[in-house]
Amino acid sequence: MKKNKDFEADYFRQEDAASKHRLHEENQRRHKKDADLELKALHFMKCPKCGHDLEKKRLSYIDIDQCSSCGVLVLAPEDVDGFVAEEKSILKSFIDFFKS
Repeated sequence: MKKNKDFEADYFRQEDAASKHRLHEENQRRHKKDADLELKALHFMKCPKCGHDLEKKRLSYIDIDQCSSCGVLVLAPEDVDGFVAEEKSILKSFIDFFKS
């Protein structure tokens, strides 16, 4: 049978191991977050095709990013959804006009 002291030592070893594990996981999360921020800063507002700077422009009712070098257009997912919804609305109005 283990003595009380042995149970206490086991408890503190387990607590120490759990604490080290939590610290290791937190360091990994922090490192990943720092790496993600560094990567974002490196690529933010850069053309996915040629790597040059993107310029914000307003096209009708949506914002687009256009490459200053090759002219590629970059749309955010929410802008694409808005564009599709607006186009459907315009098309519906057009069809309704001719149905009347």
